[in-house]
Amino acid sequence: MDKQTAAAHVGGGQRTFTSPTVDFSGIGYTGVTPPDTVGDVGPDHFIQAVNGGTNIRIWDKATPTPNLLTSFNLDSLGTGACANGLGDPIVIYDRQADRWVLMEFVTSGNDLCVYISQTPDPVSGGWYAYSFVPSSFPDYPKLSVWPTDANGGGGSFVVTANGGVPVHLMERGPMLSGNPAGFMTFNLPGLPGFGFEALTPADIDGPTPPPTGAPAVVMRHRDTEAHGGPAAPGDLLEMWNVDVDWVTTANTMVAPVPSIDVADFSSDLC
Repeated sequence: MDKQTAAAHVGGGQRTFTSPTVDFSGIGYTGVTPPDTVGDVGPDHFIQAVNGGTNIRIWDKATPTPNLLTSFNLDSLGTGACANGLGDPIVIYDRQADRWVLMEFVTSGNDLCVYISQTPDPVSGGWYAYSFVPSSFPDYPKLSVWPTDANGGGGSFVVTANGGVPVHLMERGPMLSGNPAGFMTFNLPGLPGFGFEALTPADIDGPTPPPTGAPAVVMRHRDTEAHGGPAAPGDLLEMWNVDVDWVTTANTMVAPVPSIDVADFSSDLC
């Protein structure tokens, strides 16, 4: 029996969902397809974002029906190119810092516009605004929080995107205080048979941070029939450790680690 199939049978019986504790209407259709709807929840708030000059809504966590506290377009927080945001939004609650992180790309240019809440309150606490400019357009970006680095510092916001196979690193520590922050990019080898390709950065769930100095991790799937590599029957999850040194940036390394074998699958969905 395959590992994934075996795991599904642990404990016996069919697992089902219970009724949701809270069920309410979010942002409606904005005319953009796909809507790329995202959101995250913190101790006191839920934030949702939808594609297309990113619309943001923030609710409290009242039950049975949360209260809408504020609504705004994300580019209202930006200047320069970031005053004309286009979409592919990201919403992340940084649990280790008790802050909120919002991001989108722009209408013209390669800017990644990043906004960090100045306090745990995303409604009235204010925002720090940043613009980082990769060398290629950061389509379909994904962001994770990694709160440590090689020197035991403030860690990084790790961003992946289409446009090559980039790993973008934003210096998290200074960004939490609104100070100038570093930015680095590493490009990994692409896979054959992919017209559109992006890595997935690992994020943290729960209150326990990773060990001090632990590397961040990025991952992608490798369908060996489509992308080459080791012979069937299995496919792979390929991973890299991202060891970040914001003191001596030349020491930063992105290095492959052993892949994880998974059951054979087809990534040709359409």
